[in-house]
Amino acid sequence: MGHVLGAATYLVDHPLFGWISFGGNVNTGNGSVVTVQPKDAVRQRIFVAPVSLYVTIDSGTITDFTYNTASDEVIVSIVGSNANGTDSQRAVLVWEQTGSPNGTVMQLATPLSEGLGGYFVDLSAGQATTVVFTSSRSGDGNGTQGNGTSSSGQTPPPPYTGAADSKTAAPLLALAVASVLALLVQ
Repeated sequence: MGHVLGAATYLVDHPLFGWISFGGNVNTGNGSVVTVQPKDAVRQRIFVAPVSLYVTIDSGTITDFTYNTASDEVIVSIVGSNANGTDSQRAVLVWEQTGSPNGTVMQLATPLSEGLGGYFVDLSAGQATTVVFTSSRSGDGNGTQGNGTSSSGQTPPPPYTGAADSKTAAPLLALAVASVLALLVQ
């Protein structure tokens, strides 16, 4: 039970080993774009360490996500099929950013409706739905939300922080990643 509750895919840029993913496969063959295919048991949680972005969904599967090292853009692909063979029509997405070492403030660029528990992602089309997070380097790096606008000209929504554990999840994940990296360096 504990393994499933803590299962997630982490992307880290290690100073010695380069791009590493815990719980996923990394592909760095596209120039400044790093692609990760989650392989953990749940495939519903990701953490992108360079921008401190933590994304979770309550149903469906994250098939892959990309991180653009030049623009700090993160694109998450979600499908409705779950590991148990059922199909979801909608996923609730929750995201947060705990602070970024380079001052990047992430913004949800994909227009999603907000509801109880987070933002709704429509998965009824039967194909992958992409959710895009863009960055603004105008932030102070302390987890604050930027005031920029999305490509549609609308002010992007802030991270949803209504979940009971949302304020503690990402810092604990970052601590876990740092602990594993410390073991690798020894």
